[in-house]
Amino acid sequence: MPLTPEQVQIIKATVPVLTEHGTTITTVFYKNMLTAHPELNNVFNTAHQVSGHQPRALAGALFAYASNIDNLGALGPAVELICHKHASLYIKPDDYKIVGKFLLEAMGQVLGDALTPEILDAWATAYWQLADLMIGREAQLYEQAEGWTDFRDFVIAQKREEGAWTEPAEPGAKAHPGYVSNILHEFINEGDTIKVSHPYGDFFLSDAKAANPVVLISAGVGLTPMTSILNTLTSESPERKVSFIHGARNSQARAFKNHITSLEQKLSNLTSTFFTSHPTEEDKQGEDYQYRGRVDLSKLDDSRDLFLDDATTEYYICGPDTFMTDMLNVLKSKGVSEGRVKLELFGTGGVPH
Repeated sequence: MPLTPEQVQIIKATVPVLTEHGTTITTVFYKNMLTAHPELNNVFNTAHQVSGHQPRALAGALFAYASNIDNLGALGPAVELICHKHASLYIKPDDYKIVGKFLLEAMGQVLGDALTPEILDAWATAYWQLADLMIGREAQLYEQAEGWTDFRDFVIAQKREEGAWTEPAEPGAKAHPGYVSNILHEFINEGDTIKVSHPYGDFFLSDAKAANPVVLISAGVGLTPMTSILNTLTSESPERKVSFIHGARNSQARAFKNHITSLEQKLSNLTSTFFTSHPTEEDKQGEDYQYRGRVDLSKLDDSRDLFLDDATTEYYICGPDTFMTDMLNVLKSKGVSEGRVKLELFGTGGVPH
């Protein structure tokens, strides 16, 4: 049932409330829901729950939804990304019933008498308006998976070390080392079986067989999807101009170094540029890296490295969110339209623009 004009105004009027109490509401929501349904701990990122990032991201999503309740088209890219994430976890329509119940109850618990029956009814209708939209889109994604609609068993065929362990670049910088990644590194061995979902997400080549230039810009673990994209480019369109730009602490911390170097030796249209913030004594400038410091697009040639003289060039960026925002802003300042830039965030929530 669609929102009435009166309910739309009620939702918009709650925007200041979400600004003040949004994170408290979502924190209570997650706590209550996961206590009642501990099986859902496998769905939500544990590290992001501990850090509070997940509740903040959901609060931001609720704020955006309320602010754009009469212009849902503005939320299209964010909703699409969320639907892909849900599909990768095989979220089902019944899961939305659980979320809706505990979200509305959390609103009541935090807001008390301020959550009048009219406001509660408006938010219940708004929730199911969005839920129905997402359920429909996720059904389309499941259909595209051609029968891969649940986790499948995969056997680890090979395990090898790429790069070396790193420490935070800034003194005092702390983050959880990662629950799943450390299990994979330390306890999963060749021959072991793991359960894997169908690949989902919106970070991929627009057209693998196109001829327009591509610039791949990454930092840290952002190298991983970029290497996959590079592999696709070299196999599907080897004549395509590609510029591979990456920043790492040093060459020891840079995975796939030999692989990328070997591709560059084979393909005359591929160039790579590496930035190193903390080179080791063994790192040689001009051989292991080109520039010292973090990725700085101003040091690169606009034509040779960034292909700015071609208005069809596509740009792909992956790394920490601040890194991606900085890279996007530099490209925009150089005349690149945002529609030609794709970004991938490893985490919860979107990339802040």
